[in-house]
Amino acid sequence: MSGAIEEVAKKWLNEPRYANVFKLTSDVFKDYLCNVLVGIGSLVLAVNFLSSMGTGPILCMLKSVKSANDTDKDLGPYPNGATLTMVNYANFNQTCADATLTAFMQYLGFILLVQAIIIILIEKVLIKFPRIAGKIERFYGTIVEDALFGKEPGTDIAEDVMDVKANAQAISRQRRRSEICMSLKRSSVIHKTYIYKNILEIILLLLFILLNIFFGLEAQQNLSPSTCILNVMQIPNIGLYEAGNLFFHCEGKKVHFFLRLLDIQIATQVLVLCCCFASLIWCLFFRGVSRLIEKIEKSKIDWDVELEKNDGEDFLFLFDLLAHTSGIESTLRVLTHADDTFRKICLPKISGLDQIKVEEEKLKVFWKPASLE
Repeated sequence: MSGAIEEVAKKWLNEPRYANVFKLTSDVFKDYLCNVLVGIGSLVLAVNFLSSMGTGPILCMLKSVKSANDTDKDLGPYPNGATLTMVNYANFNQTCADATLTAFMQYLGFILLVQAIIIILIEKVLIKFPRIAGKIERFYGTIVEDALFGKEPGTDIAEDVMDVKANAQAISRQRRRSEICMSLKRSSVIHKTYIYKNILEIILLLLFILLNIFFGLEAQQNLSPSTCILNVMQIPNIGLYEAGNLFFHCEGKKVHFFLRLLDIQIATQVLVLCCCFASLIWCLFFRGVSRLIEKIEKSKIDWDVELEKNDGEDFLFLFDLLAHTSGIESTLRVLTHADDTFRKICLPKISGLDQIKVEEEKLKVFWKPASLE
């Protein structure tokens, strides 16, 4: 059973290679912080389990046994060993646990772990939905990996310097690239999912933080001992047959330690919240390739090339993510192989025949830098 659970967890938590290429620095920090959240929840569960194993979640001490009819009258005497039986019963009794610990403190480990898992599952949505993951994987495998990481060394250079009209493999590659790029230019599902994912995480994190602060302050009362009252008749075979009440002095185990872990959990959630805001701010103001294209459009840097208007956001959004991780220069090189319009902008300028000199054994071509430079 544990092996099957482990396999399912690996499938969800392990990311494919292409996912790291399209990941912001804030998202990387967010992944590490989510691991911290899981570790805190697991630690609370483990310590709570080990400390309560065999002895119960609370520690109780018998103060007195009073008659139900006369509160000034003590019941007894009772047989030897009956006191230990009554204390052990109180340690495991839910009424005493409720009187000593709030429900939030009793289930703190589960609550913190569930909160962390919810954030992680939402964070993994982008690479788990087949429609989204398939587009990113095809874009990475067909365009990015070939051009940027040299999966087929020399292929792109050869296509740049020779006529590929008679090369069936080159034509097939160009068609695949064109198909993938046109699909991304008409789609916005990746871009919108990324934004909605961060907005949803922000809403949930704000909710979790407020709930943890509220119930954490409420649980401060658990640092002080409390009184638990049980009916004598609830505990059979202790040698007491008269109606009465058992008064216990009870306190929770490691409450201070758990509250400090709760503070660390809240601080970590605040950091995750900041990472989500950083991702949204990047989407609005710091997208490298998109800003470059906006500057080209505003400055009319290439009057003989008209930039294509895309109906979707996914094409440029993936290149923006790639520019963040691999640098703008490498990304522009990939973009020239993926988009014909941008390739024309990056071509060197030859203004006329006066820049071409034909000699007996060689041909000299003089050109000016591309307008983009």
